[in-house]
Amino acid sequence: MSKVIPGRYTAQMDGSFVVFMIGMRINKLWAVHKWLPVFKAMNPMMQELYRNPELGFLEASFHLSWRGVSIVQYWKSFEQLEHYARKGAVHLEAWRNFNSKVGTSGVVGIYHETYLVPEDQYECLYNNMPVFGLAKQEGTPLLLVKKRRQVEGLEEMESLLFQRRRIRHKIGRTKGSTTFVRPILCLLFYNMERVMTTTAERGSFFPKRCCHWLVGVAVPAPEAPGWLTATNTEA
Repeated sequence: MSKVIPGRYTAQMDGSFVVFMIGMRINKLWAVHKWLPVFKAMNPMMQELYRNPELGFLEASFHLSWRGVSIVQYWKSFEQLEHYARKGAVHLEAWRNFNSKVGTSGVVGIYHETYLVPEDQYECLYNNMPVFGLAKQEGTPLLLVKKRRQVEGLEEMESLLFQRRRIRHKIGRTKGSTTFVRPILCLLFYNMERVMTTTAERGSFFPKRCCHWLVGVAVPAPEAPGWLTATNTEA
């Protein structure tokens, strides 16, 4: 069993790389003689890739489902991946066997997806995990994350969560209030806004001011509409 790394860690890779997903799906479970050869063809291809690192293959992870298997692969470049797809002996043999024995019968399906990831345009974070995924490939440095605030974007998330707790406290969690106050207030302001839609300025101002007053946010008053500022100067 792989050793688990306690806490959070991330992986860093220099330059761009390719994420390649390939797999099969069993569409007719009883047609074992059709889908079993497709399943067995995956292992020789993976062995060929691991034995020949010059092909550009970095690492892979396997994911099983009740109808098939998927493999997530990491490659150095799209050109190396394409070269193996067109020139790899084991892959070409498996592809020819699939076309001749399965073809378009629909018994078993195969798929692949390819993603080119530019340099520094990715994010990976692992928590209480063994070396996994992108971090698994040889030579990738692992960086321990000792504090949540060191991870980009989490400070903003913490701030939003704090604001959410503050709003919930203002509306429905204050002393002496009950948990059904908040939905009643929301329904009330929604119906008020529907009633006041005949005048656009009046229909959007009052409910919004009330909601912001409840959550404790100051909202500047908008300019008064023309019908409100126009007064009769005659005696």
